[in-house]
Formats: sequence, structure tokens, C-alpha cells
Amino acid sequence: MSLRSSWSALLVCALVATVSIVAPASASEQPSCASGTNPYDASNVTLSNCGYLIHPLSSKTTLPDGGSSYTYDINGGSVTFNVPPKDFSPVDANSTQLNTYGLPPRPDASAGLSYSAWVTKYENVDIQTPPPSLISAPIVSTPLISHNWSGYIATNSSSTYFNFANTEYVQPSNAISACTGGTGISVGSIWAGLGGDTPAKDLAQDGTYFGSNDSSLAADGQFWFEFAPDAVDIDSSGSQLSDLLPDVADPGDIVEASVSYNSGVNYSLDLYDVTNGDYYDLTANAPAHFTPDGSSAEFIIETPAIYSTSGTFLGYSNLPDFDSDNFNYASVGHSTSIAYLSTYSHQSVTMEPGSTPYATGGSLGNDSVFTDTYHACSG
Repeated sequence: MSLRSSWSALLVCALVATVSIVAPASASEQPSCASGTNPYDASNVTLSNCGYLIHPLSSKTTLPDGGSSYTYDINGGSVTFNVPPKDFSPVDANSTQLNTYGLPPRPDASAGLSYSAWVTKYENVDIQTPPPSLISAPIVSTPLISHNWSGYIATNSSSTYFNFANTEYVQPSNAISACTGGTGISVGSIWAGLGGDTPAKDLAQDGTYFGSNDSSLAADGQFWFEFAPDAVDIDSSGSQLSDLLPDVADPGDIVEASVSYNSGVNYSLDLYDVTNGDYYDLTANAPAHFTPDGSSAEFIIETPAIYSTSGTFLGYSNLPDFDSDNFNYASVGHSTSIAYLSTYSHQSVTMEPGSTPYATGGSLGNDSVFTDTYHACSG
């Protein structure tokens, strides 16, 4: 959370202005589960049959202001959520409380438009209490493997250069992919992240899913976070999974995703549905074998990797027809400062597994706004 002061300054300006991969196995190994349901509404039996892992709450402690801290152990790492007391008000909270609960510093009321913009965005924030158990699904947003990303990347030769990535995006429609070959799975992911611009680099990321036709993976709009590829959850049979949160974003909602590197293997991740107010702030210690990488920061739409319940790589999902999607105010942190993506060396990424582009990141506009456009799901 060391960059939240800088984040606030840039945020207010924006508001006022407006790994090697094995050959895929048969898709028939993928469990068949009813589509369109939130995994958090399913029974433990169903979750087990569909390849999930369940991570019970390991501890709950009381914070000095009466809030609560919830911690879960996940594959040798830990994830902590801080939840404020019931009478918490972002507009009245002190700076320590705002930092504790993952909110950027509040401008002074004398700042006029800057203060008003902050209040408009955060006064109705509803910081969510995490569930009794976290669950993980057999779907992985992978490091860049040359064809399954579309969007923008900030790049630098130093592995410790970038320590923050933040953007707002419009939650895509839930149109199912027109393609039925390959894995037969329709699902896309949209996210912000640090690291992973080559298969050999680890990646910390968070975002939402969309266009899902199989709830053995995730519901439409499902919140998720992940440390990939080496630090993903691995169960006894080797399955790789991403970590899900109970909330879902509706198509058209404005979602804010951010990833901040703190120190060691510690990260802060925030997901905020600006439209409905649901907010998750979590601090995670990635598993010990995770190597933080700050040589890149990303803002991406992706076709994730799909795994069977036995841990076999099945292939990549089919890209849902999201038409086009706007990323707003893509911002990147270096040291103690944050600036728009356009300030740094950057590149557009095209999802192009064959001869036909599936999706492309458009031109980078003012305030690092860009539109990612769907073209095809095969070719």
C-alpha cells in the first residue's frame, strides 16, 4: 500500500477530467457442471466434483478501530482481508483507516473539485466481508505466451522497476463464444497485473471473468485474483487454479482493478465495482516459490488456460464475443510515483494465435484510455 498517496493524486486528476506448456489433453476430461451459477452458491460436494479447492478461514482478529481482519492459508501463502466496523464512513475516516481498508488518501475539502471527485467515487463504497472459505477453480490466466493476450503492456529491463498497476474497465457482455472447438469452453478474463510478459516470469493479477458457459470455472463477472504460473494453487494431483471471490460484476459496470507490490512476496490487490459499490481489499503473501517480477505491468483481455480435475492442461478457452471494451486511466507505479501508462515504454498486444487477429488493443489516448476490440474467435 506504499503507493496509495501517489495513486490518489493521479486518480483525482482522472476523475476530474472525466513456462512451457504441455500438449492439451482431451476436453472430455473437463468436469461437466451447470452453467450460469456462482460457485459460491454450490455445495462442497459439487465443488469437489467440479475440480475446486476449498480454503477455510484460518484466523480472524479485531483491528484497533473495531474492524476485522480475516486470513486464509493458500498453498503455503496467505491472503488477508481487512473489513471496517459497521459505522465506517470513507468521508469521515482518518488516513490510517483509509490505508488499512485499501482506499486512496482523501483530498482536503478545500481542494474543491478534487475532493468532490473523490467523494463521488468512494462515499458509498461497500467493503465486503470475505466468505467462510475461499474457493479456487481449474482456470489460469497465464503469462504471455504470444497469442492469448490483447491489450497493453508497460515494459522495462529491470525486474524491480514497476510496483503498481491500476485501471478501470467496463465489464464486458456475457455473450458466449461463437466457436465450439478446442476445449469447448467459452470464458474470457480481463485484468490488471505485474510481471509475466514472458512465460518464464511470475505474474500477480486480479480482475473479472466474462462470457462463461461452464460454472466449473467461474460465473459471469466473477471477481478473481491469482499468482501465476509457478505460484498458482496446486492440489495433490497437480491441478492449477485461480482464486475466486463471491462477487460478480454485471455487464456495463465500471470495475477498478489494482495490484501493488509491497516487499518480499507481499502484494496488495484491490477490486472495486464502482457501479454497485462492492469492494475487496486484500493483502497476500504469495507462496515462497513465487518470484516477484516488476519488469512489466499489464492491462489485458485474455483467453485463460483450462485444466482438468486431474491437473492436465486441456488448452485455452474460446474467446467470447465482447465486441469492444474500454480501459480507462491505465496507470503504472515506479518507486514512489505513479503516472499514466503512456509515460513509460509500452506496447500494444494483439491476440493472434493463427493468421487472424482475435482481438487488438487500440491506440492509446489521453489519460491512457484505450479500446480493446474483438475480431474473431478462430482463424
